[in-house]
Amino acid sequence: MSAGSRRDKPNGRPSRGSTRFRAAIHAELNVGGTDHACQVVNLSRTGVLLEGTLPSVSIGDRVDCTLHAPVGDLRLSAAARVARAPDASRLAIEFQGLDERQRQTLEALINRILEGQGVVPLDDLRPGATEREIREALGKISVPHRISLAARGNPRDREYLRHDSHPQVLEALARNPNLIVPEVRELARSRHITVGVIEVLANDGRWKGDEELRITLATHTRVPVPLAERLLAGLSNAALRRALQRPGLSDLVRDRILRKLTRGK
Repeated sequence: MSAGSRRDKPNGRPSRGSTRFRAAIHAELNVGGTDHACQVVNLSRTGVLLEGTLPSVSIGDRVDCTLHAPVGDLRLSAAARVARAPDASRLAIEFQGLDERQRQTLEALINRILEGQGVVPLDDLRPGATEREIREALGKISVPHRISLAARGNPRDREYLRHDSHPQVLEALARNPNLIVPEVRELARSRHITVGVIEVLANDGRWKGDEELRITLATHTRVPVPLAERLLAGLSNAALRRALQRPGLSDLVRDRILRKLTRGK
């Protein structure tokens, strides 16, 4: 029941209920009258893959499950049966006997996921989360959702998203109109930013006067030499000497800096 997997009809169209949507919403699994809080890994029109501290169950056992979106009061409560248990922390269950109202609620939940409203992994991160924890949480959100969030996210979202490694996510973050100087400096230090992201930051009028950012971009391991030269133009000798101390500085950019310092060019 892996995210994004599907069984196709001969005509190439996915069969009803086959598509799995990578989800990030909360759930409760009720077994023997006891609720067990968990999280949805992915969701389809026929079942759901849950993750968390789960009770001991057997294949075929009847259970009850409640899913709810992190935004609003949308909830689905349904009977289900255990389909498989990939490991001790994951459980795949299949819905049983959904009525029309439950099916409508399920469709609404899937729509919430597709609209990017299910970003619980970021909401659940504790203060001081490690980079590994942040990356694991980001990995539970689809790339389109992360791009959308990067383009409009609040300061907390932006703090997490600068740890992303996807080029389109980082470019969307670079273009976020609410970025502030400390955030853009941190983004410029990311080893994952591409030439495209470097160019976006270098050409953004908001940061033209920030000498520290210009040094960081000009000495990035991926910066093209012509762009580095443009960023270094007009910097003071003191700033150029700071640039020489940056780790990972390419030999070509180092040569350009030394020429500027020794020849005044």
